[in-house]
Amino acid sequence: MDNTKDTVKEVKGKSFIFRAITPKVLDEASRVRKISYSNALREGALTIEEANKIIDERQILTQKDHELHIKNRLTLAVLEERVTSEDDLEDSKKEEMALEMDELRNALIEYGLKLNEIMSNTAEQISIDESDTYIASKIICGQDGKQLFKTVEDLKVASDKDETLRELVDEAMYFVKGFDKDFEDAYSEVGILKGSGYIKNQLTGQWEKQER
Repeated sequence: MDNTKDTVKEVKGKSFIFRAITPKVLDEASRVRKISYSNALREGALTIEEANKIIDERQILTQKDHELHIKNRLTLAVLEERVTSEDDLEDSKKEEMALEMDELRNALIEYGLKLNEIMSNTAEQISIDESDTYIASKIICGQDGKQLFKTVEDLKVASDKDETLRELVDEAMYFVKGFDKDFEDAYSEVGILKGSGYIKNQLTGQWEKQER
């Protein structure tokens, strides 16, 4: 998603505008990030280096886990290249490869979640989150083009109280990071499986082929 251009967003039937992220806002967010980092350290937050030591010491992720993660990433990249470039692949083979890609993707996500259990509380990540939230507070506008929140605190209070605003802020955070909330739909395996009559079971997370 291009966050250098104004974007109209529809949330629960209401229209909002995400303003382009300007150099001025980025500069302000950088200062917020530095202040937040210092505050987090002062309040006892871990650094990434310290968090990595804990991960190793407690065996939250082992060397074997790290090696498997790298292998899974490489295997996924190879399969991605094949399904998008080899025109002579049979549909059944594409389906088989897409299902394997989905399993690999899930393994990568599981690894990331374990890593995030520790890393989300580091001073570095806390400062990034605060910086992104600051940017979101600056770019979210109503349909009339006026800024919706005067401060970060206004944004946090409003999103806690109102479901529509909570979803709006969620969308804005994706916009700040430069990608769409539904980015998973762009995965190659998703297009292949949906095109082959598969539907993802939202309870199990597994793809199930429907009878035609």
